[in-house]
Amino acid sequence: MNLRRVITKMVAPLVIVLCFGFTPVSNAVFLGTYASYTKANTIELIVNQDNTFSYTEKLCTGKNLKCNGVWKAKRNSIILESSNKTLNFHKKWKFDKAGTKANSRNGMLFYTLRKVQ
Repeated sequence: MNLRRVITKMVAPLVIVLCFGFTPVSNAVFLGTYASYTKANTIELIVNQDNTFSYTEKLCTGKNLKCNGVWKAKRNSIILESSNKTLNFHKKWKFDKAGTKANSRNGMLFYTLRKVQ
């Protein structure tokens, strides 16, 4: 009888953790257009519901970058996988809980984009 109680006390918390511990990430937070518009630089990230994205970067140095591809959600961030593997751009974006701000770092460049749509 004591063994049955011990097993029940051990299994019950494990079942609770397994049921509620692996909640799926809500992709709805990531969806939309995030941008930073200034006179010198324009950066725009469009995250679509079908797991595709469009990334545009127009810098004051004359460097223009445009790429498309697919994205994967991982906790509160997304990882962008471009169809052109040779491009170097901000591939990992972290979002706040409300989904209104996206942050990224690529080397020593830090970007913050705000949701516009």
